Amino acid sequence: MIHALDRHARDHSDTTAATRRPRLQRDLCLDALTALLAGHDEPAPTGEAAIPAGWSELNRSYERRFGIASEDAAPPPNHLAAFDAAVPLLMFTGDAEEAMRFYCSVFFPARIEQIERYGADEAGEGTVKHAVLRLGDRTVNCIDSPPVHPFTFTRAISIAVKAASADAVDGMFARLSGDGAVLMPLDRYPFSERFAWITDRFGISWQLTFVGTDDDRR
Repeated sequence: MIHALDRHARDHSDTTAATRRPRLQRDLCLDALTALLAGHDEPAPTGEAAIPAGWSELNRSYERRFGIASEDAAPPPNHLAAFDAAVPLLMFTGDAEEAMRFYCSVFFPARIEQIERYGADEAGEGTVKHAVLRLGDRTVNCIDSPPVHPFTFTRAISIAVKAASADAVDGMFARLSGDGAVLMPLDRYPFSERFAWITDRFGISWQLTFVGTDDDRR
């Protein structure tokens, strides 16, 4: 369940202390965790409750529930990397770099953090073997596939973008929808002050939203 949480806490105690949520929210997370664990006879994953509560508190809750330390749990949990453990990977067929440069012109802040290209002795020479695109505080991995596959991107998976303002949604929509397709038009919806769902010219699906404030939604 929470096999390596204490080690994570020791390694990143400064970060954890700086990013902890208010006490009330963390207590509510622990209440939810206790309720979740109460239905299990054996150690089981905590799921989405694992991150918000804080590693040390979750370890203590685990030990109170099962009478063993989390590091002694069996079977052991499937360990995730400490950073960027689960990120989207977009597979293009020769235009990954063009797409990334385009996205850097659409969003702010955005940048290409890393790029490696296929060499002269490799299929796909000059195209992207692996790259990391950062959009705000999130990363997206991008590659080019030298073989052309009988499939491409699907609308069933979108990159959901939270904009800082309704005007920002409008600006993103104007750029991304060019030569693309509009799946839900730019408008006000019950769940968002300003929202649009589109696919861009590269086939990537984007859901753009500005939730707004309570006053905005009245």
